Amino acid sequence: MFTRRLAERWPVSVRRAVAVVAALLALAGLLLWKYSPAAGTSTLRGDESAQSVATGGGQSGHPVAVPTPTPARGRGPAGTRPPSPGGAASEVTVDITGAVKKPGVYTLPAPARVAQAIDRAGGLAANADEDRINRAALLADGAKITVPRVGEPAGPPQLPGPAAPAPGGGEASRGGSDAGKTSAGAPVRINGASVAEIQTLPRIGPVLARRIVDDREARGPFASLEDLGRVKGLGPSIREGIAGRVVFDR
Repeated sequence: MFTRRLAERWPVSVRRAVAVVAALLALAGLLLWKYSPAAGTSTLRGDESAQSVATGGGQSGHPVAVPTPTPARGRGPAGTRPPSPGGAASEVTVDITGAVKKPGVYTLPAPARVAQAIDRAGGLAANADEDRINRAALLADGAKITVPRVGEPAGPPQLPGPAAPAPGGGEASRGGSDAGKTSAGAPVRINGASVAEIQTLPRIGPVLARRIVDDREARGPFASLEDLGRVKGLGPSIREGIAGRVVFDR
């Protein structure tokens, strides 16, 4: 009866305000009960919060550990690079000498080529014989590179060795040996030889051999040593070095 009389005396706006306040107080009491230490939930501090440990259901009190993030694939501890597939070396160390500006020992990221080693050595010297350098060759760890100078005598040409004797000897064995001697002493047919065959000539590298073949295919066969002078890089000293080693048959 009292509350009814009180409600009849208060204006509608006052009654609504009282209802809202009562609802808020009830909600606050529920939250305090749910998150109080007596309800079985402790406040996380410092490293506990970092470990993200929560209580299951808010009532059982059994801790449930949240798994830590998995590191991104392709990176090991402290951001280190993963090992190369198959255990391949990630660097090569080479010794470069001869006609370069800064000869020495250099370490390059693998795979590396002769051109990269020359760049690390400061580039070619003014007297370097570029036609005898294969810049595209791949480098092996521990390799020694000697850049030749212009006019410097070349080493012996890499000629094919004698054929291996057939089992049991006999005619096959003697024939294979004779074939090797003929191959080593035979002159190069400059108008029909391949790039590999032309490289057996003194001071002729892969670049210059390719130029000879390209010029021959574009302008026709060569008639003499002087005619070879039309190939860029085939100067008088190189032509003198191959005299007697080439024939100009058509």
